[in-house]
Amino acid sequence: PAGFDLAQSWAQARSELEHESTAVEVAVRVQPRALPRLRQLLPVHGQDRFPLTCTEQIDLTVPFESENWACAALLSLGKDVEVLQPAAMRERVADQARGAAAHYA
Repeated sequence: PAGFDLAQSWAQARSELEHESTAVEVAVRVQPRALPRLRQLLPVHGQDRFPLTCTEQIDLTVPFESENWACAALLSLGKDVEVLQPAAMRERVADQARGAAAHYA
């Protein structure tokens, strides 16, 4: 449209994505093979917390937009991720994992 400034619009949209609010920060221990998938599950403003290369498990604190999403996302990584903190999230993920494992016992 007339008067539209693409550069300004792009800068504003990028800034908004990079400064989204975070509902929960979760400390995790991640196997290197799971890092690409975890990166895909996080909001844009969490991407800078990942190393570019990693050959050993690593401890990270990562943002999620909601506790429900954090739980589902972390469960999707299976045994390649361990929730360290907060304790309530660790217990929630553990409860869900135990429940799923009970179906296959």
